[in-house]
Amino acid sequence: IFTRKKSLREHQTVHTGARPYSCQTCAKSFSTASNLRVHKRSHSEERPYKCDECDKAFKCRMGLLQHRVVHSGEKPFTCPTCGLSFGLKYNFQRHLRLHSGEKPFRYENDHKSLLFIVIIQIKMQLQCVKGNVYQSNTFCTLNSTTYAAKAKTYM
Repeated sequence: IFTRKKSLREHQTVHTGARPYSCQTCAKSFSTASNLRVHKRSHSEERPYKCDECDKAFKCRMGLLQHRVVHSGEKPFTCPTCGLSFGLKYNFQRHLRLHSGEKPFRYENDHKSLLFIVIIQIKMQLQCVKGNVYQSNTFCTLNSTTYAAKAKTYM
């Protein structure tokens, strides 16, 4: 039950698949005016969600909520394998893939995708080394210098 007709109409787009709201900048379409409004911030510098404890500001509410963990210091997600703790569930889940070897993201064999994979591997390798949990079997045997050299060949 909806209190406004507009809310019912917007909800009905879930069932019809209609996306009547289009972005004037990139032509991406959305099912609700609210989703379009949030998307428009990606094309601007508007950051209406401001942190009370520092100067950071965010384009969406979720960004601010996730940022607050930085100030609280709370890290409720602990890796059962190496003991590293994380404030965000997403970062924790991403970390767990280091130990499991899971690679859920496939890539096409093109230059942009390969460069992306190389950069991500470098970042993850450096994260692990900093956290003193580097496992030699987690990554390709190439070292970071070789990765960087390979990345330049695809630029």
